[in-house]
Amino acid sequence: HAIDGGKALKDYKTAYMACHQLSSSLALSNSLKALKIAKEGLAIQEKHDRKNVKNNIYMLINVARAIMNNDESKETFPYLDKAKERAYALGDSIIVSLVYRHLSSCYNMINMADSALYFAQKAYEYQSDKEESLELLCAISYFEADSILQAKQSFETIIRKSTTTNIKFVCFRYLSNIESMSGNSTRVAEAQKIAPTYSTITTNDDGDAY
Repeated sequence: HAIDGGKALKDYKTAYMACHQLSSSLALSNSLKALKIAKEGLAIQEKHDRKNVKNNIYMLINVARAIMNNDESKETFPYLDKAKERAYALGDSIIVSLVYRHLSSCYNMINMADSALYFAQKAYEYQSDKEESLELLCAISYFEADSILQAKQSFETIIRKSTTTNIKFVCFRYLSNIESMSGNSTRVAEAQKIAPTYSTITTNDDGDAY
């Protein structure tokens, strides 16, 4: 396959990029194999193309993501910290934002909601083009950190602006939870009625809610 072929031809960039692609495709179906391949890709990249800082950051993030998929979130921090350090040195705010986004997800997985919110806000701050997925990450982080009013306002704002059905669906689901917490049965019914409408068409949307 491409990994072995790239190494045989000493086309190491092809080899480690193939590792990246394969590990991503296996993320849900075989997370242990995905992690092994992600680490192999990082090792190839760092040995043969270390000067390519941007790709090194992407490979570090790929390993971190594979680790998270194996429910070992605390083990991601050395990779994400290294990625953050190199992203700062590179001076690329978009990549810094990407690293912060993964740090937020990682802290959320280990139930450190305040840290997850902090890094979600940092990700949003460093992203010049305010993506809907980042706005959603911040809204969810507010919810997890028990900043319910801020979360509710954020979800409602996203719904008003968004044209992405996946994102609207997620917002309506969270709003349903918020209204349920407040005992507002009418608003719960409204949110629950609307959410399935978006759920049925999410597969036709190119947007990614996360």
